[in-house]
Amino acid sequence: MADADRPCCAALAEVLKGPGEGADPALFVDDDGVLTMVVATLQTPGGLGFFDRAVLFCPFCGTGLQTQDQINRKA
Repeated sequence: MADADRPCCAALAEVLKGPGEGADPALFVDDDGVLTMVVATLQTPGGLGFFDRAVLFCPFCGTGLQTQDQINRKA
C-alpha cells in the first residue's frame, strides 16, 4: 500500500504536480491528506460545484494508495 502523499508511479507524480495555468486539478490531496479525484462539476447559482471521491487505487498503475479505514481516520 503506497501513501497518498507519495506517488506510486511517474504518471501519478506528473498529474499531482497540477494542471496548466488556469485549470483546476482533477487529482489532488485534500486538506485532510486524502488523495481525491474530481469526477464531475456542476454549475450552481453560487458558482462551479465539484463532486469528488477519494481515490483508493492509482488510476494509472493500480497500486493500492489508501483504504477506507485510513480515509475515515483522516476525516
